[in-house]
Amino acid sequence: MIHPIFEPVALQLDTHGFSLTDRFLDNTILDQLRVEALEEYEEGRFKPASIGRGLVKNQIEEIRGDRVKWLDAKAATKAQTTYWEVMDELRVYLSNYFRIHLERTEAHFAVYPKGAFYAKHLD
Repeated sequence: MIHPIFEPVALQLDTHGFSLTDRFLDNTILDQLRVEALEEYEEGRFKPASIGRGLVKNQIEEIRGDRVKWLDAKAATKAQTTYWEVMDELRVYLSNYFRIHLERTEAHFAVYPKGAFYAKHLD
């Protein structure tokens, strides 16, 4: 069954170039993901975010000051597994909707300490 929010997400992306959607995931999943992210952050498992691709990655706090922890689908908690499943289904849906090849899903937790930001950018 296709998630009922996928079509509105695709339409927003097609019309505006981005999607802002409430209730994409159940609040219990979101709450658990928040708890997990904060626990991992407090345990020091986050790293300063970087910009760039491939071998050329830089940490430039004037552009991006958040801290991140990349998620691994193979080592996922129950809440993270639910998140991965929904995001993979969305990736497939969007691939078909836009007739493009989206080959993988990537995800990370991000924490923005007081005063941190990520400058406006295009990917």
